[in-house]
Amino acid sequence: MTKVKSDSQAEVYRHLAMLFYPPDKVELEKFGVFDHLVGYARQFDSDLLLGVTELQDEYNSFTEEELKIEFSKLFIGPFELAAPPYGSVYLDEKYQIHGPSTVMVQNIYQNNNLLVELAEPPDHIAIELEFIALMLQEDQPLDEENEFTTFFKDLFEPWVNPFCERILKGTTNNYFICLAGVLKAVVDTTSYGLSD
Repeated sequence: MTKVKSDSQAEVYRHLAMLFYPPDKVELEKFGVFDHLVGYARQFDSDLLLGVTELQDEYNSFTEEELKIEFSKLFIGPFELAAPPYGSVYLDEKYQIHGPSTVMVQNIYQNNNLLVELAEPPDHIAIELEFIALMLQEDQPLDEENEFTTFFKDLFEPWVNPFCERILKGTTNNYFICLAGVLKAVVDTTSYGLSD
């Protein structure tokens, strides 16, 4: 993976992570989240560009309040979550949060001097996306055997598709439908690079 692509992927993961926190239009505008995603997609993947452009259009078509309500329904509760944003739910038996895979993720973070200071478990989708961004920014190779590659292949990538499927089944809101598609496309683009 070239340095330019690695830096660009770090940025796209960082900005994608921001979309998995409760919607805040002021904050997303301040950081130019959609502009960065569009810029990345324009460089590397025309299909992804279409998805990101549609994602931005859909985001702009809803009020922040509408997005927050749907976000809560999918990822927070208070009732049963339509799409739990935790890796352990998909990787471990018994549909559990804080399962064995959560401990493995936490250990990898600690080995890489990452301290998670959020109320969420360490295998929350946004935290894992931020970790990937950090590792890519620090030039951690994803195309050879190392702890980061193990994390990506064994503890992140396997649960992205089932998570996206739960989003698609759990909402009719086109913004979140597009968000699931963009997440899957970004991860697929990264995975494709692993087999080059």
